[in-house]
Amino acid sequence: MRVTTARLELLPASGQLARCDVEDPVRFSEQLGARIPPSWPPELLADAREPLAKMLEDDPGLTGWMLWYWLLRDGAAAEPGFTLIGVGGFKGRPSADGMIEVGYALLPEYQRTGLGSEGLRGLLEWGFSHRRVTRIAAETMPGLQGSIRLLEKAGFEPSAEPAIEKGAIRFDLSRERFAGGQW
Repeated sequence: MRVTTARLELLPASGQLARCDVEDPVRFSEQLGARIPPSWPPELLADAREPLAKMLEDDPGLTGWMLWYWLLRDGAAAEPGFTLIGVGGFKGRPSADGMIEVGYALLPEYQRTGLGSEGLRGLLEWGFSHRRVTRIAAETMPGLQGSIRLLEKAGFEPSAEPAIEKGAIRFDLSRERFAGGQW
């Protein structure tokens, strides 16, 4: 299972792959088939890697509903390959009312390049490809203007629901709004 966009391959994390991310960078790179930049992991992922690996190991059915690795195609390289540039994913399976929450983090050197929009679009398409998903939520901090612009560009609107994370602001995107949106 992969999501392919114009410049990216999004690969869902299995328990084994996520464990390699935590414990064995060489094997992790080999399993991804990608170069791992020295700046890995993104700041927002650093403390979550171990708990995510454990969740995926304990429940393999979460694959796809959790962490996705974002691989940039290296088209100009003499030997075509990939570079790991970030992550995105969901915070678990859909709720009873069809809601999932999305999150994402790019390495700083790949921000403001359009890759965040491209990767998020791929995740949203994958999420909404499941009939039971009716709405996708996202939270970000008020000072992260790039993240807010990315969500607004994707069609997200401020949510009537309060944010779960302290100090965050919450956004929602319905299946109908996504289907009718322009990127």
